[in-house]
Amino acid sequence: MKKNDLFMNEKLVNTCQLPKDVIWGASLISVTGNTEVLIENFKSIVKYQPEFITIQCKSYQINIIGSSLMIDMYTKEEIKICGNIAEIKFS
Repeated sequence: MKKNDLFMNEKLVNTCQLPKDVIWGASLISVTGNTEVLIENFKSIVKYQPEFITIQCKSYQINIIGSSLMIDMYTKEEIKICGNIAEIKFS
């Protein structure tokens, strides 16, 4: 994204008081304790193993590390991962 586009998007967010996820397509992540993660606005599942799940978002990946991980709910707009979550990393 060009520098001018970033400036205009930031100005639009501030002026209209719109959420950044709407303007930039950013992901929203909700964590409930260490047993549940809900990710909204994601692109795809990159890797899925009981100890490691990688989710592709618009410009980064979210790595969920733990044990007994499973995808509890999956739609084209959101995904819910349950299990024993030890770490959430961005790359």
